[in-house]
Amino acid sequence: MSTLPTQIAPCPCYIGVSGWAYKDWKDTVYSENQTLNIHPIRYLAQWINCIEVNVTHYHPLPAIRVQSWVEQVIDNPSFLFTVKIWKRFTHEDKRNIDLKDVELFINSIEPIAEANKLGCLLIQFPQRFHRTPENRKYLAELTNIFTPLPLCIEFRHKSWWHPQTLESFRERGLAFCNIDQPLPDPNCLPPTEEVTTDFAYVRFHGRNIKNWFSEKSNRDERYNYLYSESELEPWVERIQKMRNKAQRIFVLMNNHFAGKALINAIQLRKKLGYPVDTPLPYKLQRVITEQK
Repeated sequence: MSTLPTQIAPCPCYIGVSGWAYKDWKDTVYSENQTLNIHPIRYLAQWINCIEVNVTHYHPLPAIRVQSWVEQVIDNPSFLFTVKIWKRFTHEDKRNIDLKDVELFINSIEPIAEANKLGCLLIQFPQRFHRTPENRKYLAELTNIFTPLPLCIEFRHKSWWHPQTLESFRERGLAFCNIDQPLPDPNCLPPTEEVTTDFAYVRFHGRNIKNWFSEKSNRDERYNYLYSESELEPWVERIQKMRNKAQRIFVLMNNHFAGKALINAIQLRKKLGYPVDTPLPYKLQRVITEQK
């Protein structure tokens, strides 16, 4: 009888991009006539197995529209969505949660949940949301309302990377979002590898320090960044460690400008042992070549 220890396979990774409907993806990620032939979600599923829905951050959508997204990958058992929560709960300065707003949001994403395609909800707070008694109370109320849905909480401010926060998340089954973001000042949350529940989450925003906090910069300028393969390597090590603690991991690239998120998502998939057989669109191949 063998006395060798049983090898436990690392947990699965769901690696993908944040959003898919960007004007600058036309003729870079998507060919000029691509959207006439195949839905963008089905098209992207050639390379990735997860999409973070971020349009829900701006407003709830009709459930029939969300259902149309699910239908694109209903025959793909390994594909999941994560859904960014409505900014009304995270970015607006109101502290009284309207249960009608909660119901409206939950109903809008119901097709994803019913199809067992929901990885988790992403509750993303801005840099100005610091760890204060008032904000801790609000966070507890908000997460209580959205439980038992799987929840991941993203902070940008370093004050939340605190032993009491992490312990509370472990007790309540909440995921602490590990992020890669520009670090223009010491109050920005640095890279972490926390696993506080049965799943983990990693989110990449690029490292465009110059434009990150600039009021003159628009969204595209802030997220216009392509990670080099050497910049991804430390994250590969972190994710591999996290895979030994979690049951599944979501890794989403939010450096979306001009399709750079898709490039880095594919590179990460390969580095983590997932084959990617479909060639990149020609324009994205050129971006990689030009970086080298």
